Amino acid sequence: MAHAMFISHGSPEEVLRDSPARRAWDRLGPSIRDTYRAIVVMSAHDEHHQVSVGWADSFETIDDFGAIFDRRLRDLRYPARGDRRLAASIGDRLMADGISASVDHRPGLDHGAWTVLSRLDPAAVLPIVPLGVMPGASTADHHRLGAALADLPDDILVLGSGALTHRLQAVAWGEPDAPAHPRTRVFADWIGDRLAARDDVLAWEREAPHALWNHPTPEHLYPLFFALGAAGPSPASHTMHRGYSHAVLAMDAYALGGAAAGLR
Repeated sequence: MAHAMFISHGSPEEVLRDSPARRAWDRLGPSIRDTYRAIVVMSAHDEHHQVSVGWADSFETIDDFGAIFDRRLRDLRYPARGDRRLAASIGDRLMADGISASVDHRPGLDHGAWTVLSRLDPAAVLPIVPLGVMPGASTADHHRLGAALADLPDDILVLGSGALTHRLQAVAWGEPDAPAHPRTRVFADWIGDRLAARDDVLAWEREAPHALWNHPTPEHLYPLFFALGAAGPSPASHTMHRGYSHAVLAMDAYALGGAAAGLR
């Protein structure tokens, strides 16, 4: 089983403010930098029609957010570098599992990736291999994609960056510390309880309370299933952070599989 994590990245402005989630990322960073030599990251904002593996020596910082957000975000740059050898190894693993993947030569990282990574590894010491999320695919497809990487070495971190809940229609803009919406809280509790018990969460759309209310579209939860697949069958989990932002954004983060034991 691979070392895997899921982190809810929240609003892009999370990286600017002294929030509980950002402080949790900062605390986690030293352990990640001491434990791993590279990160394979799937971000909910890196959308593709099919499996895509990022292939580049370096990645630009993409400003992929609207004008409503703090202008200071546009001045931030994260000098991430790639790892072509690791990208090729991932492509080979996917092919061996019967998964067809394209090579993505684009030079950038979206905000779902770079905001979190800039706190986990501020100096961009660890090379990155990005994989795209597929909004038109299924929960099972993303879980299978992660499972194809379950034999990655222990010094590679598989990171899913998404959102445990993501109902933008109900976001309390301008109120990052607003109380959690009851439907958001009960859904996040269901996921957390299932992970702690090592129970299956793949049927979340049918079984989780208020599932489609919290995820009118599923792309922000798919990185969780990617990470779970990489972590192996019924993986152990460790809660790294739980909390809420803007009323309906659960900011939960979990270490899964080997990372659950190795990072506390």
